[in-house]
Amino acid sequence: DLTKALLANQVNAGVIHSPVLLKEVKAGLIDVLTTGSSLQNIEYPPLKDLPTLESMGKPISVSAVRGIFVPKDTPDAVVQQLATWTEAATKDPEFIEFGKKFGFPPEWIPGPEFEADMRAGEAFYQSTYDKFIK
Repeated sequence: DLTKALLANQVNAGVIHSPVLLKEVKAGLIDVLTTGSSLQNIEYPPLKDLPTLESMGKPISVSAVRGIFVPKDTPDAVVQQLATWTEAATKDPEFIEFGKKFGFPPEWIPGPEFEADMRAGEAFYQSTYDKFIK
């Protein structure tokens, strides 16, 4: 696992999503060199102004996205109820504050729009892979 490998100096670098190793960063066990997207909303000031990949001349922005997925044949009533609960959670002040502490305040995106965003992201990452790695 990357966390153990970084802490044991078994690898030279790794890519993680905040806040996965925030505790280790605060303890001075690892250094963060750059970020895939702005960390202005994170509550740990030393990370707020880290250079992004874009600011370093790399035409890429990367961030963590979380969503709730269900099987294709899930009844519409169940999908709608989950959407209602999820939208309410993203507007809950306590949940919003929790998310802000880790630099990812919740954002509600309706299912069809979220799916379109996911498909666009997949196409972008595939083209990046094809261009730089393949």
